[in-house]
Amino acid sequence: MNRIPILLLLLSLGFPALRAQSGLTRYVDPFLGVDGGGNVLPGPCMPFGMVRPGPDIPPSNATTGYQSGQPIDGFSQNHLSGTGGGGRYGHFMLIPQTGTPQLTDHASPASGEAARVGYYGVTLDRWGIQAELTCDERVSLTAFTFPATDSAWVLLDLERVITRARGRLDDGRCIDAFAQRHADGSLSGYGIYIGGWGHQEPYRVFFALEFEQQPVAQAGWEGETYLPSASSVRGPDAGWMARFDTRDQPRIQVKVALSTLHEAQARANLKGIPHWDFDRQVAKVVARWDEVLSRIEIRGASEEQYTLFYTALYRCFVMPTDISGENPAWHTEGPSYWDYYAIWDTYRTLHPLLTLIAEDRQVDMLNSLLDIYRHRGWLPDAWVVGDYAHKQGGTNADVLFADAAAKGLRGVDYELAYEAMLKQIEVPSPWPRRYGRHPSYLSLGYCPSTVMCGSSYTLEYAYNDYCIAQLARHLGKDAMAHHLEEMSLNCYELFHPEHKYFWAKDSAGIWAPDFSPEHHGDPWWEGPYFYEGTPAHYATYVPHDMAGLIRRHGGAEAFVAFLDQLFDEGWYNQGNEPDIMAPFLYQYAGRPDKSAERVQHLLKTEYRVARDGWPGNDDAGCMSSWYIFASLGLYPNAGQDVYLLGSPAVPEASLWLGPGRNLRIKAWGLSPENRYVKALTVNGQPWDRCWLQHGDIAEGATLVFEMGPEPSDWGTHTPPPSLTK
Repeated sequence: MNRIPILLLLLSLGFPALRAQSGLTRYVDPFLGVDGGGNVLPGPCMPFGMVRPGPDIPPSNATTGYQSGQPIDGFSQNHLSGTGGGGRYGHFMLIPQTGTPQLTDHASPASGEAARVGYYGVTLDRWGIQAELTCDERVSLTAFTFPATDSAWVLLDLERVITRARGRLDDGRCIDAFAQRHADGSLSGYGIYIGGWGHQEPYRVFFALEFEQQPVAQAGWEGETYLPSASSVRGPDAGWMARFDTRDQPRIQVKVALSTLHEAQARANLKGIPHWDFDRQVAKVVARWDEVLSRIEIRGASEEQYTLFYTALYRCFVMPTDISGENPAWHTEGPSYWDYYAIWDTYRTLHPLLTLIAEDRQVDMLNSLLDIYRHRGWLPDAWVVGDYAHKQGGTNADVLFADAAAKGLRGVDYELAYEAMLKQIEVPSPWPRRYGRHPSYLSLGYCPSTVMCGSSYTLEYAYNDYCIAQLARHLGKDAMAHHLEEMSLNCYELFHPEHKYFWAKDSAGIWAPDFSPEHHGDPWWEGPYFYEGTPAHYATYVPHDMAGLIRRHGGAEAFVAFLDQLFDEGWYNQGNEPDIMAPFLYQYAGRPDKSAERVQHLLKTEYRVARDGWPGNDDAGCMSSWYIFASLGLYPNAGQDVYLLGSPAVPEASLWLGPGRNLRIKAWGLSPENRYVKALTVNGQPWDRCWLQHGDIAEGATLVFEMGPEPSDWGTHTPPPSLTK
């Protein structure tokens, strides 16, 4: 891709903040994956920031509020990135206009869209207005450049919320809102909203707003009532408007700060950008992201790989949302995070990546989960705007704590974590779709076919048992660890010996009829036996006992043939989580060459530099972190200290693991033809295993792969560890 002519074109369109970047942020394309179900955020953000401004189209919206090629309604202040389900957030929309204010019909065709790290810009053709967005952690800065007029308006819509508008109870909506004008011309207030994925509990967001220039006039509205002399407005369909004369000064700038705590905190958060220098703020965001992205440096890759890799790495630091210091439910001295969407997605690859290159963040997130347990009684799988949300599978926070203990993360109260995890196997949950486990698993050892998604629950609960066992062993509780490891073999209660798949049976042990590898309900994400998947998608989900699964398939050769069938029949789904470890499971059967073929194919076909270039929902960084690990040739078995070694897709990489600790990966001779590992050295010593442990790299290491055009016997003799032999 020739970047210079594109840059010059964008500058010619009048976007002065969009100038060349010299750091790794220059490779990030915020538009990559916004369409095609990727649902990623096109607007600017800080790492894990509360404020994520961006453009919104008229409802029905995707979960980011955006879709390419659609008219733009305005620019709201908070968005999710990469999620599915019903929309949430999209609050406090700024709507620039000229002429007579339009309270409802204000969508505009757009042109000249441009985005990079820390910046989004577009022209609203209907009004001839240029909009540019940047932000800090808890405040946005928006610049509108108007044509010369004495009727330039900026509207603030308090009612606005991202919604699919499907006529369902979970549609997002405003149930109350308030705004007041202060003597200095600034505004503050709040909105109370409900709806969206996860739960239907109301939530409150506070805001504060200030203009760089004093408006010529201000007014409010409530419903269809125009309030020219109001000092405040209230109601579920209220808003505010400010008029400016732009004949001498066409550029109007506005800051909007958010808080989850109260109005005073929102006003304080305005100081997050203590100036009105737009370019200076963009530069600050870029510098912050350059520091984050520099934690992994790749070399020798293609231009497309650089773009995919660093865009993916960027997506890994967007969610969850850091609200530390502003928890409205209880006082917390330590870290607080919202918007785990959901751990079912992110435990697999995102959190293991953070453990490697952002250990401090991972520790903070673990402590935030323990804080939720202290005050609410259960560990969450999904935690959305301050409440438990829909649990998609097992009690997968268990995996995070087991992973952390196995990899030696410090600063975590593992005794408290063990207490919280043990509760989930000892106390039947009163609400297993939100937290804890279904009582039938505790009594039968599996969830019967009468439990929605009971088969996938069973598989995940079994692995959760194994993870609790590992933490118990870490704490010296060996008898309990042994008991829990035995419990973790409950997964085979649902292994059908004839079909060689996990299936469903009732509480009497009678198998459900009509087996098919592709069996699913309608809608497919709601079972009846597997969540967001089919028997084929869950066929390999025994992360702790692959040797036992291989044995039940009749040995390594038969298992390799089984994996081949999953891929060759098109049953593997890179766009969703249940089977994304499957391409790396050939290692357990002594065929890392097969893994190389599958992974390299997926990297080339499922990820593209395009607006629809992501394989599915990015799911808060899960699919992005999968791309990172797959490109490095290093894949985590989350919950354990094991990394499966594959074939790197980039010639060289260096990961910053902490001060004085770097993991260097080199793939000598790598080319499209030379995709197989012939040999490997670790710190200069021959390494014939296709796996390593966290302790092998935690203090820094150098991995040198020798690549060749044909499969070799490297990595074929010693399989990765399993619970049974």
